[in-house]
This record gives sequence, structure tokens and C-alpha cells, in this order.
Amino acid sequence: MKTILALAASAAVLIGAANVANARGQLIFAPYDAPAVASAVQSEQRHLLVFTKNGCPVCTRQVVELEKLLATPEFRGLRVWQVDVVKQKELAARYGVTKQSTLVVYDDGRELARRQGVTATDGIAALLRTRA
Repeated sequence: MKTILALAASAAVLIGAANVANARGQLIFAPYDAPAVASAVQSEQRHLLVFTKNGCPVCTRQVVELEKLLATPEFRGLRVWQVDVVKQKELAARYGVTKQSTLVVYDDGRELARRQGVTATDGIAALLRTRA
């Protein structure tokens, strides 16, 4: 098991993914990293900010659905960062987020779409497909 986790971690580093799996195989998102997000914005990379709160059942359902979507070829390269709205209140406020379970999509250096509380796979996929 340790070998598999080490390989997964190495693969994540190689592809620069912000997504990694924990020991139980559950998808977790990299915590918000200001320089990495700034780099994604400057390079006009499409990315997603996931605003969560520990113990939030809606957030948990979103993560499960995002895990499914990020495993598909369509969304595999999407960069994802997680922001804890309790521990990072100022950061959430800077993005205008007041509630957990908020998903915000960015592309070409600007916000494209935002939804709070969406848990259906189709709804999240539609959000991720939003174009300018």
C-alpha cells in the first residue's frame, strides 16, 4: 500500500496536479496555495476553487462527485484547490464567498462561474464546462 501511495504522490508531482488521494483512496484537494493559484491565473489555466467546511455533508457529496468527474478525460487536467471557509475566512471573503460548498471556476485569469450547494454530477459538470 505504501508503494502505491508513493507512486500516486510521484505521479501527482510529475503532472503538477493539485489533486491527490489519501490513504483510503478518497480524493482530497490541495490546500489553497497563493503562488500556485497566481501562476494558474497568469498562465490563463482553467482551475477550480472548492470552498469547504469540515463536517459539511454537502461538501462531502461535492467531493465525491468531483472525484468522479476529475477521473474522466474531459476534466482530468483541471487544477483544483480547496479553501476552508472556517480556517481561511479572510481568503474566502477576498473571493466573495460567505458559505461552504461553493465552487468557483476560473479561466483566462477571470471568474467564469460560481455555484453554491450543487451536488448533482450533471450540475457540477455543467459548471465546469462553462465558457466565457
